[in-house]
Amino acid sequence: MMRTSGIGNPEQLAILTTTLDDICLATGVAPDSNARDDIASLLLNLYESGHRSSDQFRAALNPTLIKAIVTCPH
Repeated sequence: MMRTSGIGNPEQLAILTTTLDDICLATGVAPDSNARDDIASLLLNLYESGHRSSDQFRAALNPTLIKAIVTCPH
């Protein structure tokens, strides 16, 4: 389950959602999977630590980490 954050700006939420959708599409993560929730949590953590753009999120995400999340049994 995703925790709530102090994101109140629709533009910021749209950036997070688009980034999440793009990552999941590129890695084959299903919309209703635990891996999607894990990636969303990671994006929220990055947001809370100061990342604000899709480029910043992608630069901070290690492809090996994303692969580990996707392949990790839940």
